[in-house]
Amino acid sequence: MRRLTALAAFLFVISSAVGQTVWDDFDPEKLPLDVKIIRTQTEGDVEIQVLRYTSEIWNDKPIRVLGMYGRPKGKGKFPAVLHFHGGGQTASPRDVAELVKRGYACFSFDWTGPRKGRTEVTEWPKDIKTHYEPDKTNKLYHAVIAGRRGITFLTRQPEVDAGRIGEYGISWGGYCTWLLNGTDTRLKACVPVYGCGGVIAEGRNQNVYRKRLGSKLEDWMKNFEPLRYGPRQHAPVLYINGSNDFFGWIPTARKLLLSCKVPTRQVFTPGINHGVGPEAAAAAYAWLAHYLKGGPPLPESPALKPAIGPRGIPQAVLTVDRENEAEYVRVDYSLGGALSPGRCWREVPASKAGGLLIAALPVLDPLQEVQAIAQVKYKKGYRLSSVPVIFTPKDLGITVATLKPTKKISIFTDGKGGWSPVFHSTQLYGARQRIELDKEGFEGKPCLKVVPLIKPFTHFTVTFWRPGDPQWNGGDSEALSLWIKGGEKAIWLVATERRKQMGEKNYRYLAKLKPQKGWQRVIARRDQFKFTPRRPRKNQKVSDKTLTSWRDVQVIQINGPVAEGETVMIGPTVWLPKAP
Repeated sequence: MRRLTALAAFLFVISSAVGQTVWDDFDPEKLPLDVKIIRTQTEGDVEIQVLRYTSEIWNDKPIRVLGMYGRPKGKGKFPAVLHFHGGGQTASPRDVAELVKRGYACFSFDWTGPRKGRTEVTEWPKDIKTHYEPDKTNKLYHAVIAGRRGITFLTRQPEVDAGRIGEYGISWGGYCTWLLNGTDTRLKACVPVYGCGGVIAEGRNQNVYRKRLGSKLEDWMKNFEPLRYGPRQHAPVLYINGSNDFFGWIPTARKLLLSCKVPTRQVFTPGINHGVGPEAAAAAYAWLAHYLKGGPPLPESPALKPAIGPRGIPQAVLTVDRENEAEYVRVDYSLGGALSPGRCWREVPASKAGGLLIAALPVLDPLQEVQAIAQVKYKKGYRLSSVPVIFTPKDLGITVATLKPTKKISIFTDGKGGWSPVFHSTQLYGARQRIELDKEGFEGKPCLKVVPLIKPFTHFTVTFWRPGDPQWNGGDSEALSLWIKGGEKAIWLVATERRKQMGEKNYRYLAKLKPQKGWQRVIARRDQFKFTPRRPRKNQKVSDKTLTSWRDVQVIQINGPVAEGETVMIGPTVWLPKAP
């Protein structure tokens, strides 16, 4: 297990006494908005005003922010939602329209500024810098100010109920949601997605900024670290994250959620990096509907308590609210010491035993860290998760390790845990695909099936994390063997070491497929995986450096075109000690 350094541990100290901050002297309602409508456009059948408004005066000049506003038809009063987009994104007519269709007025604003191909943006002064300055030159400060002024805009619309305003933020927008909700009392519900802070923690790609801040580190933490703002949240929070998200790491999310004094819920989707699935999106819409429309409350968060079973096998004892309304109850858990983006998540069902709801969590090594999350899918379509629990089995008592290393990575008799789809949408809408088990799809035996959620569906992407699990790691095996059906021409296999962390390395192999329907076997030798730089230069040739071992590989992604009229399926996947 990786141990945090003293400095990294210090960074995660949560303090409710934030003290004086950059936000203290700003009044979001004092300055005139000076709204100027540029035009009205449509997104589907929703009319959207494109406008500019003044967020603040900076160096004696107004900052004019680009915004978009839409509202349902009729007189109102309507509840409203502020959309806080992610880094690299911009004000989104699609997000506005999606919320308007659900009965909300919605305001979205651009805070990233100029990007290639954009003709309308917020023009930020040149002395407003990166996200890592400790003072008001930090762009995050101005983004949050623009968001607070967006709330002011909504409160002043005659058709908006100023007492029913919510917000949802994506990625850096999710990060800023904690700062926004910690400094503004006017919100009634928040949905931060991915962003939860901890961006300068040990092992992260952003580590270079910790050195850059130097003695100013504490000032930055006090002003811009969400971990400091958990106890100061005003509106109830539903947090959405992928268990393998590069931006929102599970230990950080756990600390932040536990520090909140407002009602919270959370949805963690296993194996997902920076994507929102349908079950999490349904939870977000239900959360907003409860607090802004008077809809039914969501169940309480499930709770998980680790224990040692009667035979020395670790187990999770679960508490589930409104269990009679649940479609399923399970536990996702992960073994080993990998950092969040590179962990493999297993799925195990829960069952009643002695009046308790219990899931067995067998381990390979009692000294290896376990991360566990209770998952409850409700019949209304949404899923809720427990706050993640992190423990070492040996600390609970005498533990028996019952798992053994194996070359059989997946034969799918134990479910689809350790596999995940890739959601090509960071928003609450737009998932491309999901995966499910087909119980008899591979010659009468279980296999994995890719289910399209859009049309046309021409390209699939799935990831399997089991190579990074200590039970299924390939070590020095010479090749990987898998069965596939429904692909066309060729598939890419991408093996990644230290996924989304410092020192990440990717190795790629293009496996050609036979021009035939039905199942076919792909054998990928280790030495066929060629090193590919994370950001290759234009016309850069593929390196001759090959993968020498599977030991440090945490995940393998499989992607390629879909044969017309076919369904992509993945069959038995195993390591071959010797390549044929």
